[in-house]
Amino acid sequence: MAAESASLRVLQLINTLARADGGPARHALEVNSALNARPGISALVVSMTGASRDSLVAEQEWPAAHASERRPNAFDLWRLIGRTDVVVIEGFYLAWVPFAALACFARRVPYAIVPHGVFTRYQHSQSRAKKSLFDAIAGRWVRSRASRFLVASAIERDDMEGLFPRLHLSVVGIGSGSVAEPALGGRHEPMRLISMSRIAAKKRIDIAIDAVAMMKEMGIDAMLTIAGSGDPGLVQGLQERVQGLGLSDRIVFTGELGGRAKSELFAASDALVAPSEDENFGIAIAEALSAGVPVVATQFVGAALAAGGRAVRVVDTVSAPTLSKALIELRNDPNYGALRKTAVLTAQREFSWETVAARWHVALGALAHSGQRPQDNGPTHGS
Repeated sequence: MAAESASLRVLQLINTLARADGGPARHALEVNSALNARPGISALVVSMTGASRDSLVAEQEWPAAHASERRPNAFDLWRLIGRTDVVVIEGFYLAWVPFAALACFARRVPYAIVPHGVFTRYQHSQSRAKKSLFDAIAGRWVRSRASRFLVASAIERDDMEGLFPRLHLSVVGIGSGSVAEPALGGRHEPMRLISMSRIAAKKRIDIAIDAVAMMKEMGIDAMLTIAGSGDPGLVQGLQERVQGLGLSDRIVFTGELGGRAKSELFAASDALVAPSEDENFGIAIAEALSAGVPVVATQFVGAALAAGGRAVRVVDTVSAPTLSKALIELRNDPNYGALRKTAVLTAQREFSWETVAARWHVALGALAHSGQRPQDNGPTHGS
């Protein structure tokens, strides 16, 4: 690893740095860049399944990142772990994870696991047979030997504590840079709403569509832009729903957006809607707030609960009536302009990479310098 003189040497192991892996790959590079920007720390992220033609590394969005896309063989992995103070395993239900954990155990190097939401109650209930087999072979051992689990939100922590009460957990959050120049003006007419996420059943984008229909029935004009890609059958079903409700002039599907198109959409929007029934974090919430866009989300969206404050309206149920009511209240807020400023300040306080990297640094530094090793799980209740 670079910077042998660094007081904390971190090795991140990620399944792949391919763009197709989406959130985990991007998150690993963002964390790596943020950690390397801090004094006294050196971090290297290694792709365990090898280089990809569609790699995120080539995008050069992480100037401080140190990444290797060359798939390590057993000797490489053994050598890298031996030169490291703490290992971060990004992911869990992956074939290479038990071997990496075993190497850490053998070299007496503590490892932390970033589960990327696989242990929320919702996700834990999916593909139960495959997960049970993995657990029976190696998963339970890997969990029991982990020195710490680093999770994105209090929702993820609480779900994991319910499933595995003896794990040592820390909430480190997820950071977000500014995706657009903050919009600090008033509200548009009609009200401009956005959904920015992967299109999946649990995201409940159908609820957002129905909320727009309910607002239309009440004589309130709202436009909804659905940005994201997903299962073609689900997308088609949502498009047919829009047509059936007579909302083709109010709701558009753009597919996945990035770069300038994404920035322009945030800058021109009045609110982001996230009616998901399961979201261990939800990076779009952090991005929206950093762009001065208030958020309406369900209580099952981790980033919304972490942000709190007047710029984020959290609804208790996943339903069109509760969502539309919250949107109308937001639309009618006489201090809407001030909410945009509050949104930006909230993002800076909770989701800046400087803040998140500091949490990581504290959590990893505690493992590396406390003498806590993989066979010692420490306290049963995390922070």
